[in-house]
Amino acid sequence: MDHLVNNNERVDSLQILKGDATLEEAKVFLLRADTALRLANKHLLAVSIEAGINFERAFEIHQAEKKNGLVPYWEHWIKEITHLGKSPVARLRQISRLLAPYPKFKQL
Repeated sequence: MDHLVNNNERVDSLQILKGDATLEEAKVFLLRADTALRLANKHLLAVSIEAGINFERAFEIHQAEKKNGLVPYWEHWIKEITHLGKSPVARLRQISRLLAPYPKFKQL
């Protein structure tokens, strides 16, 4: 099946289907789009796990330094740096706690 791809393949952009195409021609474009979405989601999971690990470690460092002096609230500090709110960061930290112990999740 030519629409199956290697896990290492990357799709940087997709061609846009022309309005006068047939359904048979559309199948090729849709299979390529489906493949691109699957690859992007696989890559996103690996990045999410790694980002979550970094957020988790930064949180631990923040908590330790908070005991030693004046450190802004975690939510304010992380938003100032990353522009991410408390919930997305917490979700990434949770993803890393659940999936990081299983390295094959980064290689799906």
